[in-house]
Amino acid sequence: MTVESIILNGAGDVLVSGLSDEATFFGEPGFRTVKLGEHETRGDSVYLFELRNSNVIVCKDVALRIEISKEINTLGKLRKWCADEIQRKSMEQSVVCNIIAERRRL
Repeated sequence: MTVESIILNGAGDVLVSGLSDEATFFGEPGFRTVKLGEHETRGDSVYLFELRNSNVIVCKDVALRIEISKEINTLGKLRKWCADEIQRKSMEQSVVCNIIAERRRL
């Protein structure tokens, strides 16, 4: 079994999973839960809960909660989405910092 890691957010929370990038989390719609793997720093289990309009990644022992689209249904899609979100939030933070710096100069 290959162990894959995914950086989940800008805080550096890492999911370690034995699932392949192509493995589908859920088939038909319903309200289910699947264990994605372990939280790297804590060793606690990380779960994906299927909700009505979205899915949510949870590690209850460290209050980790990440809401994701239902379209993200494989580890490969999750990996890409997390990387894109980290980059997007980093760019947003940069823009805010630049605006604050500019206002201080005025």
